[in-house]
Amino acid sequence: MPQQSKRLAVIFSDASRSAGRYFKSFAGSDTPISPLNDSDAIIVPSLSRTGTAMQLPDFREEYGCGGAVISAVPLCHGIAALTGLSFVCPEGATGEKDTSYENKLQAALDILEEHDFAAIHVEAPDECTHNGDLPGKLQAIEWLDSRVVGPITQALADEGTDFRLLILSDHKTLTSTRGHDGDPVPYLIYDSRTDTHNDLPYTEEAGLKGPFMDNGVNLMAALFEQD
Repeated sequence: MPQQSKRLAVIFSDASRSAGRYFKSFAGSDTPISPLNDSDAIIVPSLSRTGTAMQLPDFREEYGCGGAVISAVPLCHGIAALTGLSFVCPEGATGEKDTSYENKLQAALDILEEHDFAAIHVEAPDECTHNGDLPGKLQAIEWLDSRVVGPITQALADEGTDFRLLILSDHKTLTSTRGHDGDPVPYLIYDSRTDTHNDLPYTEEAGLKGPFMDNGVNLMAALFEQD
């Protein structure tokens, strides 16, 4: 076993023993095990075998341009890195309703000064739904519209820049269950060069009237007019 692996094994072994002593201290007592405080943490890793990193297609090779993902969520940072994109977590980006929409917007505009692609990820509607916060969810969606979509569309139009904009959710999150759902989600592709005279709003009901795409990956090809 490599020396680094031995050191990791010792660390994980010590962590497992410490966790075992923690839970054992409650055995035979009347003290219930309650949720940990925010300041507490117990990590019990289990290493059964080594693995390899996921491989994703290179974004530039697939679509002919580079760019960055703006998000507070580490998962999105990882996906960006695996596709060769940069990632940015602006100041004030929290992944919650109180995130800094304005800083995310500015980060996107800065990226588009040098690149042809920027993705803004907003986690707030999803998190509010998981928390059962319907008013918060509605507020987050309204702010996404008024503080991100509207301003970035106006800013690019004021510059006289031709652009295409894709708006969608990565999945549904249902208020009734506070969980994710696998049903299709509506998407919107806007092209500043074309007036389709389509006045439909961006809603689930309106989405049913548009073209159906059975593989979400193909949306990127549609955005870059490769279809």
